[in-house]
Order: sequence, then structure tokens, then C-alpha cells
Amino acid sequence: MKKDTGKAKKETVGVCVRCGKSIRFDEAIIIDEKLYCKECAEKIKMDEEKSKKLHKSVKNRMLGGVCGGLGEYFNIDPTIVRVIFAILLFVPNLRFWFMPLIYLLLWIIMPEE
Repeated sequence: MKKDTGKAKKETVGVCVRCGKSIRFDEAIIIDEKLYCKECAEKIKMDEEKSKKLHKSVKNRMLGGVCGGLGEYFNIDPTIVRVIFAILLFVPNLRFWFMPLIYLLLWIIMPEE
């Protein structure tokens, strides 16, 4: 019986599409069906976080996409944002007209995705 020395896991599985470095099995990270090394994957993640911008959502749109865009920006479910808006609509100190006004202003100000 042969012992499994883990040699298969130490062999290279490919090359990073960003830096060209040979990647072992335990270092391989796939993003958007492309193979990256750990360092490049971390850089891509940092770049995405830096470029994160507030916008109206096209995918999670009910009315204007404002709550969907807020949910995507804060990385939470847009339904939670909608529920918060609905609850704040009935808070006595905020008045009934204040939350629709906020939504309308965000609808006008926020850019499309």
C-alpha cells in the first residue's frame, strides 16, 4: 500500500492571471472563474472595497432602487433596508412626510449602477 505524501497538493495547479506566478493547490483562489494567487486575490479584494460607491441598484429594485443600492453598499439584505424605511415612516418624531422626502432626495441624487 502506498502512502499519500500530499505530493498532489504541493504540485502547481496553474498560473496566476495577474502576476504570472505558479500557484499550488493550497494557494489557488478563483475569482470570476479566473485563477489568482493569495496575494493578488487580497489586492483585488482591497481594490474592490476602495472602489465601492453608493448607487441605485438595478438588480434589487422595487421602486427607484434606493433601498437596494443602500443594501448593496452596506452589504446587507435590501429587504432589511426597506423594513427600516417602513418602520421609520411611522416614528412619531420624524413626521410622516420626512422619510418619503429622504427617499425622493436619494432617488434624485444617487447615480445609476
